[in-house]
Amino acid sequence: MDLGLVALPLLDLVAVLVFGACWGLYAFATARWWQDRPSIAHVMRRHRRQWLVAFMARENRIGDTNLVGHLMRSVTFFASTTILIVGGLIAVLGAGESAERTVAELPLTQGAGSAWVLKVVVLLLVFVYAFFKFTWAARQFNYLSVLMGGAPDAPVAPETAALLVERMSGRNSRAGDNFNAGLRAYYFALAVLAWFAHPAAFLAATALVLVVLWRREYHSHTLKLLDFGLPDEPPQSAAGSGRDSR
Repeated sequence: MDLGLVALPLLDLVAVLVFGACWGLYAFATARWWQDRPSIAHVMRRHRRQWLVAFMARENRIGDTNLVGHLMRSVTFFASTTILIVGGLIAVLGAGESAERTVAELPLTQGAGSAWVLKVVVLLLVFVYAFFKFTWAARQFNYLSVLMGGAPDAPVAPETAALLVERMSGRNSRAGDNFNAGLRAYYFALAVLAWFAHPAAFLAATALVLVVLWRREYHSHTLKLLDFGLPDEPPQSAAGSGRDSR
């Protein structure tokens, strides 16, 4: 399968490299450099911990398990949808020249050349990445449900409760972080779609996606509503941290 790398125009090459750099740097910055600044992810980590503190004090925990089940259903819905998209893109690659001609005939698309196969492969890789993130988020919620099911009935000794809260909130936050990474991939997939029109549109769409993600995560009205004075996260061990890479 010829990806067209040899004949790839300079603007296309620049666009795809800028796309990869922007996505990678944004993901790294949100996970490492900006993890403690006010953001929806940071605020939600505090809300998740507060939820599990309340969970340990409750005698009836049916509502909590229902909430975890709802979260898992949301993640599995996106995972199943993503694998269908992956299958569709693989079918497009298998269709060969007929699919290329069909795409070339669509309004606002560039000619059938210019590394058409490479564009489909890049889009496929984006959704494969999203699938892995969604399935890992689902597994983290599964681990959380096991920890919640094994929690002793209230009242619980403060030391035991604190340890369980850190472990459960760590898995809960890790699940949420991976789910957010999968959703972020959908945003960047929209930028890749613009590549079929023109590499300049690809660059513009990548910049637009970055602006939208930045604004929603760090400067949105939703952030102001969610951040209503919950206590900051205490220092966490590796066993309970929601920021580890597992």
